Amino acid sequence: MKDFEKYIKDNQRKLDLDTINPKVWQSIEAGINGKKGKVFFLRKSIIGLTAAILVGVFCYQWFGNDQKESFPPHLLEDYGFKDSNVNDLLDTKINVIRKASIPVAYKNDLEMLLGQVANLDQHFAGKIKQLKLANSETELNREVLEYYKTKSEILDKVIDEIQKINSNEEEYQIRSEKTGIQL
Repeated sequence: MKDFEKYIKDNQRKLDLDTINPKVWQSIEAGINGKKGKVFFLRKSIIGLTAAILVGVFCYQWFGNDQKESFPPHLLEDYGFKDSNVNDLLDTKINVIRKASIPVAYKNDLEMLLGQVANLDQHFAGKIKQLKLANSETELNREVLEYYKTKSEILDKVIDEIQKINSNEEEYQIRSEKTGIQL
């Protein structure tokens, strides 16, 4: 090790560079600046693209998703619907249930019925995905209307039960603690 140290000390003048060739520094700076500019531009492009996609998704959800489903009139009649505002009909029934209050003792029974609606919704979502992949519009319309009909019937049963329960409470002048229904 001593020989190596001695060699460095003896040849220090030769090993030290007083100046570095300016071309070397220029090529280093050009490489750094070129890469930095490309990375910055790439990041800026990705951020801009991401922002544009997010704005597009937001606009679709906010403005473009309000389209009502339209069904052929004969299909509506086959499933017992008088007009094409099936979504409005279901929304009205759901709002009636949400606004209702019932005795606490009956809440679990009605929530069991409403659990059937949740199961129906899950089954429907899976079935619709399959039909959309199969690209069968007629079958898709039939499935959607069957779903609406079944959901409407279940909601009607829930509304009837609420009315019966509350009617009995009034008739027999029972003053039970009341609660709302979560849907």
